[in-house]
Amino acid sequence: MTPAEIEAVVVTGTAIYFNTCQWMTACALYGAFIFPAIIAVYLLLKKGVQGYRRKILIACVIILILLNTWNYVLASAIVPLLVQDDILSPGNEIVNFVVQISWPGTICLMISDGIVVWRACVIWPDSKIIKYMLTTLMLGNIAINLADCIFDNLTVNFFGNLISLDVSVVFISLGVNFAATFLIGLKVWHHHCFTKELYSLHKQNVSPTTRILLMLVESGGLFCIAQIVIAILTVLDTYTSVLSSLDLAFAVANQFYIGITPIYPLAVLIMLSMNHSPLEDSFHTTHIDWAKV
Repeated sequence: MTPAEIEAVVVTGTAIYFNTCQWMTACALYGAFIFPAIIAVYLLLKKGVQGYRRKILIACVIILILLNTWNYVLASAIVPLLVQDDILSPGNEIVNFVVQISWPGTICLMISDGIVVWRACVIWPDSKIIKYMLTTLMLGNIAINLADCIFDNLTVNFFGNLISLDVSVVFISLGVNFAATFLIGLKVWHHHCFTKELYSLHKQNVSPTTRILLMLVESGGLFCIAQIVIAILTVLDTYTSVLSSLDLAFAVANQFYIGITPIYPLAVLIMLSMNHSPLEDSFHTTHIDWAKV
């Protein structure tokens, strides 16, 4: 074999190994996604589909299921296509799959971020400044994500080289989730200050509403931590060589991030759907309309 042929075999083998690792991660997380998806659909349908908010939620869950299935199919199809095709001079069949890779994860992320923003707006019903701020952040998030996907389609990339848009996508989504989670945490503190004396009489540390809000903060905090890890790996990956060990770590971590993105909003919806606490702890406390959450 000539040196060029040896190099081609090494590159193809490494690419297949990379994509196999991503496929295994996608399979594991798709399996973990199915169970909460079924529970979320069941709980939403159990409470009925009256009202446009509940219809939107059910539609979002169905879209998340379809998108995550789409991502799983793409991750499963890439490896056999790489075995059959030449990655250095790919044919139309593999190109058609590669141009779709970024879309399901991106749309899932936008839906997830939208649900986070929506729940933050609901628990601050009287603050127009918060609603305008979060809406502006979300619109910027959508614009940058769509621009990144379109650019990826125009410049098909088989080796995962990152550009400035890829880095921007991670950080603006992190900003949206951090802002929303911080505002929910602020509401926890505000609500607890109003209710701690009331519930201390009943030998309870916190109210039922505060417990729900704390779960929202904790879930949002965990997702922000995952985004921070991805952000760090994204920045490091821009300075590493293609198909290196760090590049592999980023590829697997990114696939893991794509896999947990649709699970996160489902977990939030399940927690809220199972909430049977009163709408108000007393007429002196801040009102939170859980029917809208």
